[in-house]
Amino acid sequence: MIIKQRVIITTKSDRSFRGILWKLGWRLLVLKQVELLRPGGEAVQMDGETVIFRADVDFIQVLK
Repeated sequence: MIIKQRVIITTKSDRSFRGILWKLGWRLLVLKQVELLRPGGEAVQMDGETVIFRADVDFIQVLK
């Protein structure tokens, strides 16, 4: 399912990603235009698409 919603995803390993939730699958989330959010507010741009396993997601924050 294609979503196209801006989100912040925090994983169980305490990594956070901000980007566009592009696809939502049974096992995977696909993000585009992704930034890795580091402690202290620093955002590191990531190339390409990022795939996150749903089992690794702690929570998802939907942004407006």
